[in-house]
Amino acid sequence: MCFGHQLLALLLGGKSERATQGWGVGTHNYKLAAKAPWMSPVREELTLLISHQDQVTALPENATVIASSDFCPFAAYHINDQVLCFQGHPEFIHDYSRALLDLRQEALGSQIYSKGVASLEQEHHGATVAEWMMRFVAHKPETV
Repeated sequence: MCFGHQLLALLLGGKSERATQGWGVGTHNYKLAAKAPWMSPVREELTLLISHQDQVTALPENATVIASSDFCPFAAYHINDQVLCFQGHPEFIHDYSRALLDLRQEALGSQIYSKGVASLEQEHHGATVAEWMMRFVAHKPETV
């Protein structure tokens, strides 16, 4: 998740840096690009809670994008059956996200803060991602 997603990309030959788009906070919607056997239940879009300034800007070799948006083009990726990463926070709950927003209110500025708080009215798919992660780990390795 988040920093681990960024760090793995960097260590595996990709790039991670401060996002020119600025802070991403609250809930965020992504289009799902790739479908894999472990991605059940199947979705066309994914909504996750986020809180980040940095993000992956170039994927590692052999990475396949799973989820993307204009704000975060590499929001989730996998590398074969070995690596699965998400920029968002499936482990967050709305109350925790709100507490982070309140803590960072001054740094975020009123416009980003207000937009982030308002976005928390939207449900997120953290539980779906947790299911995907369990299936990914349990999935039989691909034969090479």
